[in-house]
Amino acid sequence: MRGQAQIYSYLLVALIIITLIGTVYTWGLPLIRKRQDTGVVERVRSFFDPNNPTSLERRIVFVASNKGEEYFSLDKEGIWILDTTENSISFTFFSRVSNFGVGEWISLSGEDCENIREGSLGERPFVVCARSDPVADGFNITYKIVFRDLVDEDGNTYRIVLSGTSSAVSKKGIIRYVKTSTSQKLIETKIEILLG
Repeated sequence: MRGQAQIYSYLLVALIIITLIGTVYTWGLPLIRKRQDTGVVERVRSFFDPNNPTSLERRIVFVASNKGEEYFSLDKEGIWILDTTENSISFTFFSRVSNFGVGEWISLSGEDCENIREGSLGERPFVVCARSDPVADGFNITYKIVFRDLVDEDGNTYRIVLSGTSSAVSKKGIIRYVKTSTSQKLIETKIEILLG
């Protein structure tokens, strides 16, 4: 009799522990995933932060100015799209959390994202924008870098032209200087971006 009571009490304790573990797992796992995603979202944001000297846009400008090539890598895989018509590169990834407003472009560099205009020599040759769009149980977060023309006081136009892989699912790539060409008052520096 006493042995049966101990077995029942062990079974009852085991059942309580299994129930508690199931409850913690059901409620705790989504919280852990969101906390992990928050860290990833912040690291990806710093990769596109115009004030970060190692951001993608600053690396592209560095390679355009100093020639050579540079490798880059993110800790999150996503969809890269290089748009030669808009002279832009964008990166989209899924996250359970977002640090942006939903559904509209937000400028990270201070310029208007909807109406990108040329700048004056000495200003940033790029505009960095971001947005998040709700999907399933999270968000698609997109960062976009658009390179714009810079004009000096003599009317000379300086342009960084992007070329390379049009799209890829990846977390790394190469920025490579191709050439600089001058015609009349236009100075173009061609940069190739190889993704994957």
